[in-house]
Amino acid sequence: MNHTINNASFHSLLLCILIILHAAPSNAVPSVVENQDKNQPLDIAEMERISNQIRNHIPKDQFDTPPVISNLTGKPFLVSLSPLMRGPENSICSGYPSLGYYPNKQQLEVSYSPETILISGSSNHPFGVAIPKKSSSSTIHFLNFVSITCDQLNSGTYNASNAFGVTTTVKKTTDRITAISDQIRPEIGQYWAKNPYWSKSVSGENARGLAESIIIRIKGEIGTWPNGSNVLCGYDHHAPKINWPYDETLDACIFKVTNLKFEVIDTRINEVLYNSTNATKKKK
Repeated sequence: MNHTINNASFHSLLLCILIILHAAPSNAVPSVVENQDKNQPLDIAEMERISNQIRNHIPKDQFDTPPVISNLTGKPFLVSLSPLMRGPENSICSGYPSLGYYPNKQQLEVSYSPETILISGSSNHPFGVAIPKKSSSSTIHFLNFVSITCDQLNSGTYNASNAFGVTTTVKKTTDRITAISDQIRPEIGQYWAKNPYWSKSVSGENARGLAESIIIRIKGEIGTWPNGSNVLCGYDHHAPKINWPYDETLDACIFKVTNLKFEVIDTRINEVLYNSTNATKKKK
């Protein structure tokens, strides 16, 4: 029997093997967070990427595997935000930092007020797992959060009527956000128990320059929700009423966080104007 294989036959055989190996299915599920330095802080872009991997996943069928999130517990994060100017024509997402100037007082102020989601009364609320069972004797449970991204979608208006035939025009909006929460009890958050707030008496061009230069910087670590995950994604909907003609949907991914530090910074001279490491810190 002739066992000789010429070069052309050998290369053809090798090519076939490589094609078969490349086509072989893999049972491994890719992780959303891969090959990251444990000490490298997550930034807004990375936190939003993780959020979108979860919120944009549409199962093809009952066998489809959702994205796997690597354990982020203890990983630092660092985000810098430019507060949005308050005003009747300015739309600001739920829980996003805002800035206001009051000429009569000649006062510039920055506020980062938390928003809340009412999650009691519904056993299947998408954020219900944020509140551990029997964590409180209260029957009213809230989830506090603040936003680190803001994408407000305006879907126009429509007419609606109540049972008495009263008609009103309803504005429909969706706040699509990535957010953080350090809540440890269902009634109140640890850090956000008091709204981070800073103000300064300033006027004219000094006020304008300062308003354009302020950023809010938040440092902390990623924590773990009671169900073992680091981030929860879901929807919360507020139906319109005659005295509140707004059809509002919150599309949120909320990271559990700990050890928060909040700063207001003047980027012109890199000066920290306000620094708070806990909820009881007084404003400067």
